[in-house]
Amino acid sequence: MGNSIHFHDQYLAAWNEAMASGDSAPIETFLSPDYHGWLGSEAAITEPFDAATAREGFGGTVSALRGSTVHADFMTVTPRGRD
Repeated sequence: MGNSIHFHDQYLAAWNEAMASGDSAPIETFLSPDYHGWLGSEAAITEPFDAATAREGFGGTVSALRGSTVHADFMTVTPRGRD
């Protein structure tokens, strides 16, 4: 997938494709079987989630917001640290 900027451009394009069609499959291709993440902006109150939960969330989002577009004017990509 190359460098971070290229990856995020591809990810945003996949979101826009999904939002146009109502099918979350373009976004789901970015998930590995052992995908996991955290929801929240403060480390002390984040909630973990896995690939199945992410797929369910993607499906609900593209269904509810079909026809919308996704964009990012500014991006800061950093590894998740202790804080």
